Amino acid sequence: MIEIRKYSKDDQNQLIDLLKKQNEEWKCYWHEDVVEKYKENLLKSITYVAYDNNKLCGFVRCIEDFGFYIYICDLLVDQS
Repeated sequence: MIEIRKYSKDDQNQLIDLLKKQNEEWKCYWHEDVVEKYKENLLKSITYVAYDNNKLCGFVRCIEDFGFYIYICDLLVDQS
């Protein structure tokens, strides 16, 4: 069963693991120099995660401009 919910710190490890599975394409987020800053921004942004049978299978991170628009910054779905 697919579950979509708001991101929380409890999702952090699985989300970073999902990013690492993408290899170099998402390294700008999981590299040791920036990963802590990205984790902070995940909490500050509008971030939702998708789970399939308790396994993180995707996420979206958005920012908003004070009520006019929402901009999608990151969108990732596990290929498997």
